[in-house]
Amino acid sequence: MVKLHRNKINFLKKIEIPKTPLDSALVTLKKARLPKFKDYLYKSKVPIKDILKFKNGVSYLNFRNNLSIVYTKELEEEGYILRAAFSKPRKALPQTSSIIPLKLPTIIDKNGTLINPLNVFYEGYWSYEKFANSLPLDYDPKI
Repeated sequence: MVKLHRNKINFLKKIEIPKTPLDSALVTLKKARLPKFKDYLYKSKVPIKDILKFKNGVSYLNFRNNLSIVYTKELEEEGYILRAAFSKPRKALPQTSSIIPLKLPTIIDKNGTLINPLNVFYEGYWSYEKFANSLPLDYDPKI
């Protein structure tokens, strides 16, 4: 409870329909504390046709939602685990990264490098390693 001009304000009060400007302010404050978005992780394999498009011999990244990649053939490096100032040592996990499209479609050259890497945003392991080093040399998109 807080006092405002001799009125007590109950921040825990449930307000279905705001009746006063103070009620409206309390509803707005409660909504401001809500997360801006909700993450959902679909744990199914995404068909390559939903990620890549091919036209006239050119490959493009072309997907709308964020893409989460888990590379199970190599574990995280110690430097990645301890990258933050107060990070505690933990067991290395498979490398997990996210690609967030900013501008699509994005052209991919024959070596798997994005022609304009600023068209996507990386989070997780790939943001640590930088995209140029993230794909293994034996990477085969057909698998």
